Amino acid sequence: MQPDSEVVILSPGPRDIVLAGSKIAIVVGISAVQGRTVSSTKIEVQVHYSINGGTDEIVTAEWKKTDGDVAYFEARIDPLWAGDTVECFAEHKLKNGPDDKATRSAPSSFRVIDSREKPRVMPKAA
Repeated sequence: MQPDSEVVILSPGPRDIVLAGSKIAIVVGISAVQGRTVSSTKIEVQVHYSINGGTDEIVTAEWKKTDGDVAYFEARIDPLWAGDTVECFAEHKLKNGPDDKATRSAPSSFRVIDSREKPRVMPKAA
């Protein structure tokens, strides 16, 4: 069975960097497929993340806006240290719906640098 929607982490992207000490906003886009609509009032979006391969954390994303067939949500995580790498994915499901009906994004990652460090592009994932 094909999912009713697609989940994508829009930023920070897999090769992006963020500055140490700054609040981090993870933006998630939910787009409808097969001509269906996305209702931001009926779905719950969560971002699952780990820092440096550590314990998985979950933060609920808040709806920000809807533009056409795409609803945008934002999850915030606390500032991190230079050198940290964050791995994450997003998922959404109907509010009060079963967990086995959740739709997940592809995994993503980004790294944290010191504001004085010269940004280097992360290598593309294999």
